[in-house]
Amino acid sequence: MAENTSERRSFGEHADDANEFDADTRRAVLRLLETNETAVVTLDALAEDLHTGQPPDDYERRRIRLHHVTLPALASANLLEYDARSHTVRRRETV
Repeated sequence: MAENTSERRSFGEHADDANEFDADTRRAVLRLLETNETAVVTLDALAEDLHTGQPPDDYERRRIRLHHVTLPALASANLLEYDARSHTVRRRETV
């Protein structure tokens, strides 16, 4: 029984790390869009900007996570527009 508690705690700690990673990534995406001179950015360009200084093996994993998780979440919160077919991201104009 104690072993299950240990496993749950370990999983919870892992989940916290993943949530922190996602939050950091979402903030970084919004900052990049805010400071970008163009209103539209490709998924690849965004992934490359976010990947700077990261291990080379992480690029594809991060790009896939942007496409399937991060950008759709930000789009559903009306913080940006993401066209999954054309892989383009457009910042939302603030009123």
